[in-house]
Amino acid sequence: MKKAKKIIALTLCLLMCVFACPVVSAAVTPKIILSNESALPENEVTVDISITGNPGIMAMTFSVVYDKDQFEYVSYSKGFISTPQCKDHSDKGYVSFSVCETSNKSNNGNILSITFKIKKDAKPGKHTITIGNHNYEKAGKKIDNCFANSSEEYVVPTVKAGSIYVEGECDLVGHDYGEWKTTTEPSCQSTGLKTRVCAVCGIAEENILPISHDFEDDWTVDKAATPEENGIMSRHCKNCDEVTDTITFTYEEVGGDEDDTSSEESSSDDKGDNTSSEDTSSDDVSSDDIQVDSSDDSTTSSDASSSDSSSKKPPINNTVGSKNPLSAVEGLKDYQENIKPNIQEPAPEENTEDETTSSDVTTGVIDTDEDNKDDEGKSFFKTAIGVVVAVLAGLLSVGILALGAWFIITKNKKAKH
Repeated sequence: MKKAKKIIALTLCLLMCVFACPVVSAAVTPKIILSNESALPENEVTVDISITGNPGIMAMTFSVVYDKDQFEYVSYSKGFISTPQCKDHSDKGYVSFSVCETSNKSNNGNILSITFKIKKDAKPGKHTITIGNHNYEKAGKKIDNCFANSSEEYVVPTVKAGSIYVEGECDLVGHDYGEWKTTTEPSCQSTGLKTRVCAVCGIAEENILPISHDFEDDWTVDKAATPEENGIMSRHCKNCDEVTDTITFTYEEVGGDEDDTSSEESSSDDKGDNTSSEDTSSDDVSSDDIQVDSSDDSTTSSDASSSDSSSKKPPINNTVGSKNPLSAVEGLKDYQENIKPNIQEPAPEENTEDETTSSDVTTGVIDTDEDNKDDEGKSFFKTAIGVVVAVLAGLLSVGILALGAWFIITKNKKAKH
């Protein structure tokens, strides 16, 4: 019995939820929509005013607002509503309507339609038509689009404005637009706007300018290069944190320890050259030999200078926050793309060293043969020891088996006696 009651209670709860869902979904904000129309000057045009999501309305008081310099009110035609009271305020640019039904009306669709005449000198282009309330105020605040139901509860729908597009002769033959002019400059945070105007009808065309940054001319070092990690530099925006033209570089490309090493090597080479010159001066050398040596030295120095100039690294300031001009950055790119890949490896040593190396190799071969002989002797010794150990292990196993057999036989004899 208790189980049946629980089932009945659960069923009732489910039914209540099902029937409650339409009530919740019915709570939709009504929306009034005005249509978009177009016509040539001195012609009439009709704008439809409709409603969606109607929760049930009995009274309506609203105004249709228009541009009195462009249009003249002509008439209206009703939709699902009863005959309203209507008055045109042409001096103020709106037509007021008041409707009072005998009960709530939940119709969706056309409330009414209103007809305007486009004036002869109307300005070509799009003109907004919307609705508002010019009559009622409550609690010190104007109630826009005053609608109410039979319980005297206010209903405030949203409004989607319509428009009347006044056509001009340019709509038939095309507009004669002038040059684009920037009316609003773009920035780091917002877009800009540029416009151009037709020279015939005066209608303006607009175009949005994308967000724009004002980047610095110099590159800022964001991360200094170290022997372990590459460095990074980029151009920063003057007004925000945006960056562009990011470049990476290595510690070796902007200097590093190689400059010090090269300077030490060059100094040691200078010392060597001085020593050789002193030795040469101490020996008896002919004038012809001296001339030959000087020519060789000059050739070597010219080659060294050309090598230094070709491998010269760009003057990059490798300090976080430092600024590097375009010339330095172009030098870095040139070094990365052209100079660095073409730097030659050190020249091979002289033939005397090769001979020494070959003799060393020969000696190494002899030593290797002797080592192989020693290895063979050690291997034979290890093998012999292994054989002896295996034989001893076999004998020990046989002895253990024999001792076990003797013990069993002796035990059996004693058992018989």
